[in-house]
Amino acid sequence: MKYDIGTKVRLIHTGDIATIIDYIDALSVLVELEDGDEIPVDIEDMTTEMRLVPKVTKKVVKDEEPETKTYLRITKTGISIHFEPIYFVDESISHYKVTLINDSEKEFVFAYAMKISTSVPKTKSNKIQAGQVYYLNDLTIEQLNDNPQVKLEVWQITTTGMDALLTRSIKLKAKKFFQACGKSPLSNKNGYTLSVFEKFKPPKKVVVQRSMSKEIVPDNLSPEIAPEIAHYFDKEVKTYRSRLTGTGVSVHFQPFKFEDGSISHYNVSLINDSEKAFHFSLALISSTSVPKTKDDKIQSGQVFPIMELYPEIFNDSPKIQLQLWEIRSKGTGNPLSRTISLKAKKFVLSKGTSPLSNKPGYTLSFFEQFTAHRKGEKSDVRDAIIPKKKGNKSKIYYSSQSGIHPEEYASFPLEIDLHIENLIKKSSKKMTHAHILQIQEDHFYSYVHEAIRLGVDRVFIIHGVGEGKLKAKITEILSNMKDVKEFKNEYHPRYGYGATEVVFE
Repeated sequence: MKYDIGTKVRLIHTGDIATIIDYIDALSVLVELEDGDEIPVDIEDMTTEMRLVPKVTKKVVKDEEPETKTYLRITKTGISIHFEPIYFVDESISHYKVTLINDSEKEFVFAYAMKISTSVPKTKSNKIQAGQVYYLNDLTIEQLNDNPQVKLEVWQITTTGMDALLTRSIKLKAKKFFQACGKSPLSNKNGYTLSVFEKFKPPKKVVVQRSMSKEIVPDNLSPEIAPEIAHYFDKEVKTYRSRLTGTGVSVHFQPFKFEDGSISHYNVSLINDSEKAFHFSLALISSTSVPKTKDDKIQSGQVFPIMELYPEIFNDSPKIQLQLWEIRSKGTGNPLSRTISLKAKKFVLSKGTSPLSNKPGYTLSFFEQFTAHRKGEKSDVRDAIIPKKKGNKSKIYYSSQSGIHPEEYASFPLEIDLHIENLIKKSSKKMTHAHILQIQEDHFYSYVHEAIRLGVDRVFIIHGVGEGKLKAKITEILSNMKDVKEFKNEYHPRYGYGATEVVFE
């Protein structure tokens, strides 16, 4: 179409009014906008029609139903996740409403996570009653194309506490997803229903593994997965006073396996199968990482969780150092100390069930007998384990007999680089992101606790920039540590924005 110079036109894409002031070629012209700017425009992108046609926007048909609703008609199909399509007025799908359905007669605590490669994971943790439909999150069509992964963990609530963990992961692949079309249990909504757990066995104290993929199934709550629901559970430290056999104090390694039979990690516990109570200090020392330490009290007949260990650490010839101080009516007894090297042959020979808790695994006996203390015996380590007050704050100050020496303080590095290649010897290419993050978090925990134990004023945690997941995890942990005075991630001439400075109380 031929336009004369001076013709007023409207630009189709922006709606601006302009005047043609010159020709550029047969397909484009130079126009002047109302604000005086001159720009080239293709002839096909303008019109002499001055009336702006309003755009037709799609409206979503809203679901007025409350997020959580309980139904009385239970058909016992178990626990499932339902994806209800929510439509625009033109009947195209806007998104899916994701709900957790408990079509059983049991009550559960659950921890849910949906991992999407293009966004932050969606998580939710709570209780779900029998016959309840619980809203989880919304899922867009674009996110469904990214093959998101759903992980669900449930603990049945029984009269004696929490039953063993059930866990399952499901990848939402298109073929399997659209085959699940039908009505949802209880709410009878159209959509796609994925059955997660169909039957529930009577409560047991053993591990129940219901994983479809390479999942790790512990038999107690993992604080890293759902710290906000920890109040539903008994304390991690369990006491077995009625079953003392007098085997003494030992350290137990309970293995957890992937589905292919390979070991994922070990849960390490300190077991006090004696009639005495102790203060203890346990340290795991390896040649390639900062020592992992734990200091606390352990009562008679208690099983005390210490840490998680990955199998890779056994390649570094680690040692466990355990110190005990018997708790008496007047102070503490003389310290007992022993160090055991975790050599493969000796470790494998210790296979069996643990005292008190009767868990399968590997048990290293540290102290088997305890001699009675002499009357009037003085404690030479009391000052090392009893908090003293300094000003208005309470803090633990260690004496020279607490196992801390000036050489330790002087040689302690004031920074730790958490890049995975600095933490392990072997390649991390075949490791999952979750596994790498757990190793980094493990080293971070050990390093910070060692700094606190030694009384270091401040340290730098090098986490890099990257996607920010490690930095976010470090921030979360530091925010909940009472010994941390402040921390900041500001520009530093040496680290840039890739490190967090931590100042201790």
